[in-house]
Amino acid sequence: MSSLKKTESYAESTKSTTSTIATMKSKAKTIANKLKGHPPKKDSKNPSHIQAMATIWSLKS
Repeated sequence: MSSLKKTESYAESTKSTTSTIATMKSKAKTIANKLKGHPPKKDSKNPSHIQAMATIWSLKS
């Protein structure tokens, strides 16, 4: 019985992780799409590392 509960809790944590990753991917795609038309600006609102991460995420999907 305890091993079944462990499996269930593992399944739940896997589900939440998967949905978090999906959310991050969709946010990254949105950022990447916004940045496609603009040259990278080096300011606090749009540091180049965010653009790099967005590009990496969009390439992974």
